[in-house]
Parts: sequence; C-alpha cells; structure tokens
Amino acid sequence: MTRGAGLMVIDGVEYEVVRRGELPSEPATSSAKPPLSEADELQRRLRRARLRARLTQAQLAKRLGKSQAFVSKAEGGKARVGERYVRLVLEACQLPRSFGAPKRRQKTPAELEPHQISGLDPETLQLVKRGSKRDAELREKYVWWANADLSW
Repeated sequence: MTRGAGLMVIDGVEYEVVRRGELPSEPATSSAKPPLSEADELQRRLRRARLRARLTQAQLAKRLGKSQAFVSKAEGGKARVGERYVRLVLEACQLPRSFGAPKRRQKTPAELEPHQISGLDPETLQLVKRGSKRDAELREKYVWWANADLSW
C-alpha cells in the first residue's frame, strides 16, 4: 500500500483520500425512507392488523371465510383487495376502522375552498358585503377571499 498526496493505491487500484465531512458535492445519502406506495401501505396495514390481533393467516382466513392462500396473497400484494376487504379484516381482528390508516395532511386555510370553511356557505358569502369590516378580516385570513366569486 502506497500513499501519495490525497491518493491511496491498494492492489493496483487508486483511491482518493478525503477527510470525513469534506466529501465532494455529491447528493447526501438520506436515512429517511421513501414514502410507501398506496398498495404497499395497504399490505402493511393488513399484516399489522392480523399481527396486532395475534392471529395466524389460517385463523384470519377462517374468520373471513377465505382461504389462507388468499390472505397470504393479500398481505403480499399478489391479490388485489380494496377498502371493503380491509374493513372486513379490521372487523375480524376487532380493531377500529382507522387502525393503520395513513394520516391525512390537513389543508391550510389558504388551501381551502369557501364551501369547506364552516360558516362560509353560499348564503353567507352573499351576505358579506365588499368593503365591510368582515370582508377585510376574511381577506387577511384567507388568500382566496379577495378573488372569491360571491355570485354563487
């Protein structure tokens, strides 16, 4: 093994020596896992529900009136299943419908449509007059208010 100025040769292969933290500008490797696809999330949810209920695939299959092979395929992503099947599995496992469901990001007030905000139904929109104190408050709070179509 020979060393040069920032170079190292091992078994005839040349390597550049760089201090830790002084790596060239390459994309940093992230330990964060990429988000799961919807199908992967569903498979994971099914398996977690069964394991939480401490059931084998055969026991769950018996409760569902399905074969063990089908339960295995559903958990492995080889059988296409929907929310109805998930609901049946959760019921068979005596778990709430929300068990393992992905958390949904709530919209910010600026992302909401007028009808999605309590108290701002079409009638209320028509009652708020342009130039009123309430109109100014709504314009400050909701980005879309200034351009809202009050002719609903």
